[in-house]
Amino acid sequence: MEDKRERKKALLDVVIAHIEEFYEMLSPEDFMVAYASSDGYILLLADGEAIKVVFGERNCSPGYRWTEKDVGTSAISICLKRQFSIQLNDQDHYCLHAHGFSSAAAPVFGKQGSL
Repeated sequence: MEDKRERKKALLDVVIAHIEEFYEMLSPEDFMVAYASSDGYILLLADGEAIKVVFGERNCSPGYRWTEKDVGTSAISICLKRQFSIQLNDQDHYCLHAHGFSSAAAPVFGKQGSL
């Protein structure tokens, strides 16, 4: 995991600043903001302690891969596969553990147009 983070260090430095700024506008106990690599690994989370426990039990934490093969339909998996922004609500998620939650994802493209 550290190797993945190190390879994306320049981008992560920018992402961290934006996530922290965005997260400050949210209710920390009700929201989580994540950054996933182009191969679906969660590299970074901003979250409150209560939500961290809830999502940690669902393997939604740094180091876990959230591709469609791994977790089924999720905002992260669809965003990676289709390369567009998406929002899923409640039972739109394949995984029963995600029912009752909303999730959204947006791709970040590099200069060459790759994720």
